[in-house]
Amino acid sequence: MNIKISMPVSVAALAFSLAANAQTIDIVQEGSTNDVQITQIGTDANSIEVDQLGTNSGADIFQAGSSQTIAVVQGETGDLNTAFVAQGDIVADTGNTANVTQTGSSNLGAIGQNGSDNSATIVQSSDGNLAFLDQGFVNGDGAGADSNTIALTQGGSGNSADLSQNFATIGGANLISVDQISDDNAVSFDQEGTLQNAFVVQGDIGGDGGNSLVGSQSNDSNLLAVGQNSSGNSATTQQDGSGNQMFIDQGFVDGVGVGGNGNSATGTQIGNFNSMTINQNLLTEGGSNSATVNQFGDGYDITVDQEGSGHSMTITQGTPPAS
Repeated sequence: MNIKISMPVSVAALAFSLAANAQTIDIVQEGSTNDVQITQIGTDANSIEVDQLGTNSGADIFQAGSSQTIAVVQGETGDLNTAFVAQGDIVADTGNTANVTQTGSSNLGAIGQNGSDNSATIVQSSDGNLAFLDQGFVNGDGAGADSNTIALTQGGSGNSADLSQNFATIGGANLISVDQISDDNAVSFDQEGTLQNAFVVQGDIGGDGGNSLVGSQSNDSNLLAVGQNSSGNSATTQQDGSGNQMFIDQGFVDGVGVGGNGNSATGTQIGNFNSMTINQNLLTEGGSNSATVNQFGDGYDITVDQEGSGHSMTITQGTPPAS
């Protein structure tokens, strides 16, 4: 079944509820204050594309099954758009793909995917946007999922994101990749399970900084890497489990060897044979940066490098604190 609709109107509301295999829906809405709601219930190979070209529009889409694809594009120059995407049910459906692209400011993008082998991408190009991404629930029994991927790009200032893979469950081999390109952005993330990877970059090398990050990983053999450019950034990260690696790098400014000022990094690792590296203005000079390291367990390793003046460093290593 193929459906293609183009509506060059200022106010339009569409609703679909379909149950068949190999469905394809392609919708274009021009103008402002448009709304579309779509539900596809099928076994596999369904596809939805929604283009909303104005402002203050909304897309609410649900797909049940495996190997589904969704693409939502909102606002050539539009603001105040919302996109809500949900894929898969809780019986381990796999291999779904969702992409949300929002141009403009004050947009909201949210993707939730159940099961394994899913891919979720949100691209927001300007200021004051919100992003929520959640992946992993399987079978309704608290089991986590494997090999899911989150990719988030936010291009302006004052954006925020909340990301979760296997919240309160355990999975494996999932990936989070975040690029917040400008200043005063915030991100928080949580990964539960083994062999997880999280990579976050905040700020450009010519910006002012002021970005913040809170991240956590639970279980074993995980990798967490954070890069924050310029000044006034904060990173607070924690890993619970063994054989984990943590890297935090802060401070590069302008590409001319100048370091950032007033950055703060706090890393906590609870478990055995973990390693942590914190660099603040590596090979450059800045001022008044702070590094706090907490490592509890056995066989831990730490490297801290601070270049410049007026820095502070606090290191605590030993027996895990009582719960």
